Amino acid sequence: MSLKTAEIDAITTDYNIAPRIDYRTVLDVEGPLVVLDNVKFPKYAEIVNVRLGNGTIRKGQVLEIKGKQAVVQVSEFKYI
Repeated sequence: MSLKTAEIDAITTDYNIAPRIDYRTVLDVEGPLVVLDNVKFPKYAEIVNVRLGNGTIRKGQVLEIKGKQAVVQVSEFKYI
C-alpha cells in the first residue's frame, strides 16, 4: 500500500469512537456555541457529540477551555 493510498484510506474511513464521558451541564447556548460546565479533562480541538433535546446528535469541536468549562462549536445544524 502506497503512502497516498494510506492517506486516502485514513481520510475516508468512518471512525466511530465511543464518547469518554456524558455531560448534562449546559451553561449557555449562543448560536452554534455551547458552553459546558464541570467538564473533566476537556481537550482543545476534541471532536464531541452533542445530543439535542429531541434526541438528534450533532458533531462539535471544543474551541476554548477555561478551568472546567469548555466552549463547543456545533458544526451540523439543519436550517428550517
